[in-house]
Amino acid sequence: MASLISKTSHSTHALSHEEHRSKVCFLCLKKNNVMFKVASLLRSHLETLLQFYLANLLSNERLPKVVCTACKRNISRNKSERDGGRTNLQTVALPDFSKFQKPILSTRSQTGKRLYCNNLENLIEYIETQREIGNHHLKFGIDGGGGFLKVCLSIQALQDGNDQKELKRQKYNDGVCAQTFKDTRVKKLFILGIAKSAQENYDNVSEIWKILNINNFSCTIATDLKLANILLGITSHSSSYPCTWCFSENNNLENVGLRRTIGNCTNYFEAWRNAGSIMKNSKNYKNCVNLSVFTGDKNTRVLEIIPPPELHLILGAVNKIVNHMQGEFQQETHEWTKLCNVQREITHGGAGFKGNSCKILLNKVDSLRAICTVGCLKYVETLKDFHRVVNECFGTQLNPSYRESIRKFKSSYLA
Repeated sequence: MASLISKTSHSTHALSHEEHRSKVCFLCLKKNNVMFKVASLLRSHLETLLQFYLANLLSNERLPKVVCTACKRNISRNKSERDGGRTNLQTVALPDFSKFQKPILSTRSQTGKRLYCNNLENLIEYIETQREIGNHHLKFGIDGGGGFLKVCLSIQALQDGNDQKELKRQKYNDGVCAQTFKDTRVKKLFILGIAKSAQENYDNVSEIWKILNINNFSCTIATDLKLANILLGITSHSSSYPCTWCFSENNNLENVGLRRTIGNCTNYFEAWRNAGSIMKNSKNYKNCVNLSVFTGDKNTRVLEIIPPPELHLILGAVNKIVNHMQGEFQQETHEWTKLCNVQREITHGGAGFKGNSCKILLNKVDSLRAICTVGCLKYVETLKDFHRVVNECFGTQLNPSYRESIRKFKSSYLA
């Protein structure tokens, strides 16, 4: 049984639902100091036996995912010699898995609080009246940073656009609130829902979405790549079809696939569910394993609801270019970042430049050209090409030459 079950460590602290799944035996439903993970071979036997109720042991959030020492011994004793040494699970007592319920906000701690706007429509009408705005655009943001899962709202007047003047540093002699904040700034952001200690997973996000009735409004969503896939019911970005916006395969991401829509994501999920909800087969259904939180016109493209996250695109591109440049030209890179007065900061993915630092580097590419050697000029051109893409694509107005700028950046980046 060593090949079927591997040992996992035990820890003591206040447990969430997800942590309880690793502490409760899926056979006897008892806790024990020592638990063992159910490995793939035994899991496949269980899937064959239980089918609907245990289609995928590790991915079904209703169920425990470990086995205790006693049940492990019982399984070992029930090996069938006629079946090539496989466990005869027909002789093992199993609980009624059909009675297990999916958790709602399952990872919320016992002391966690949840606060929501109880009438979003009235709130929006009130803001419109107070700001005296006519045509406007609603942008909802969702993020799980700082120990809280948050949903925010930004109401942006359409006529403002690029007409808003760039704000300068306010002085004391200007008086209180002498300047009007932009609609896009954090000072005019509203927190609609917040849940303490709730992780970024499908159950939590879909529950908040339903409570706030966000589908009743025409809007766009601002979020990161992980949550974008969660909202659509897609698996992680390590899957076979990781792209949020199209059906491009993970080994062919340079080519655009068929566009994802609300309708085709729903259809693939329903087909996967009707086929038994077997996670290892999700790639046959474009990795759609949950029902998308979005409703409405089935032909609506995902790109129209969730625009590509500008901040994450800037972070990824600038940090990768600068990291490669530092590998070849360490001295020039150090002098340039010091000249720009920016430095890497510790993030979840390691050390890297944050958003404002990346923008400073892009705005001061010419200073790099003045101090770099000839071999480093290729990085200068790549950064300048990306800066042009940012100026032409990242904002409320799209420059007509954006396609050529993207093509040029792609060429220099891959060179």
